[in-house]
Amino acid sequence: MIEKGFEGANLSEKRIFDYGCGIGDDTRIVIDYITKYLVESGLPEEDAREVAKQNVRAFDVVRDDDMLNTPEYGYDLFLDREEMKDVFIVDEPKNVVKLIGRGTQDAVWSGSVIHAIGPDDDGLAEYVDNAYAVLKNGGGIFGTTLGYEKTVLRHGPREEGDFLPPTVLSSEDLKEYLGTRFDNVEIFEAPCKYEHEGKPLKRLFFSGVKKLK
Repeated sequence: MIEKGFEGANLSEKRIFDYGCGIGDDTRIVIDYITKYLVESGLPEEDAREVAKQNVRAFDVVRDDDMLNTPEYGYDLFLDREEMKDVFIVDEPKNVVKLIGRGTQDAVWSGSVIHAIGPDDDGLAEYVDNAYAVLKNGGGIFGTTLGYEKTVLRHGPREEGDFLPPTVLSSEDLKEYLGTRFDNVEIFEAPCKYEHEGKPLKRLFFSGVKKLK
């Protein structure tokens, strides 16, 4: 899906923010895609890759509970620490806007992040607010998350055999959350292999355009 979000766009100057990047596999897909686009536009491959890396930034939170889902592990997995170390930022969510820059990004990609945000604080509202803040006017958010027929919030550790992440929203509630900061919110549902209480979860694909004040 991530490549679909860029079809038809002029990527030579687009700034893309992967918000909640994990190991950075999606980040690398975006950089490869932009590099290919620039090469096809006539730029030498080495120069194209440098431009792509300059125009893409990725962020994940400081964590010590899941070290296999971090940029640090991504460096070891993809063997590209020296090349990619300036692309990734690991810090606290409260510092996102300061580190990325207010109104600097053309698009925010949110790949399987929203369902992982715990329901016991204002983390989801902060996430949406930060995405809004770093986008340029006219910029947009797009991504994917797990959903369910109704919103289910998991407090504390999951029960054995239950895949349920911390925050699984219905399509309606996800649209309401995003609608606080984004216009033209669209959500598409697809089947998912995981279940909760004997019923399948859903894969929700979403997009929206930054609201103008």
